[in-house]
Amino acid sequence: MIKNKKIIINERTGTIVAGVDIEITPVVITHGDITIKIEEAQELPKASADVLVLDENTAVGLQDGRIKTKKGASTVANITRSLQKLGATPKDIISILEAIKKAGAIVADLDVI
Repeated sequence: MIKNKKIIINERTGTIVAGVDIEITPVVITHGDITIKIEEAQELPKASADVLVLDENTAVGLQDGRIKTKKGASTVANITRSLQKLGATPKDIISILEAIKKAGAIVADLDVI
């Protein structure tokens, strides 16, 4: 039996629980003073004063707000971690995930409790 993928959000505590394999398709998001572009790249940029490399699959442009991932690595887990590095609060991240879901860029159930 295959279960639907699910993201659970507790707005009161700011807790987000999601499987590490829930993918996000490329999308542009503006939330308050945070603007990010999630995009897949064949090759990630190298670490520099303007680029933070989180791991072998994810890099964050600190000036332009671009989150670049290798194909198939744009996941809720990677994007959430990237947003934290960009200074997003738990409330910001929850709002951004809800907007991404409404835009159709997350194919998983989103339960807000």
